[in-house]
Amino acid sequence: MKENDKEAVGLAVAGTLDDAEITPALLARQNLDPVELDKHFWQTRPDATRDFSEAAAEFYQYSAWLFGLLLGRLETVQKPIDVAKAYD
Repeated sequence: MKENDKEAVGLAVAGTLDDAEITPALLARQNLDPVELDKHFWQTRPDATRDFSEAAAEFYQYSAWLFGLLLGRLETVQKPIDVAKAYD
């Protein structure tokens, strides 16, 4: 993959994460499920890969999925989620 494609994917992933407004309440609603977090990212920017090459689109998809997986597995966010659930 070309260097400018990698940079474009990085910017797109960063923009998606920024627009996704990840909060303890969102994580609680998604139950820290990586699949649900991935769906949320796609709903945030459904056309994020529209102008990407096939390789860049796959890299974006993998990057967003990996972030959701890692976020869903982090034990350090459990306490804020427990607090958020108390206020839902």
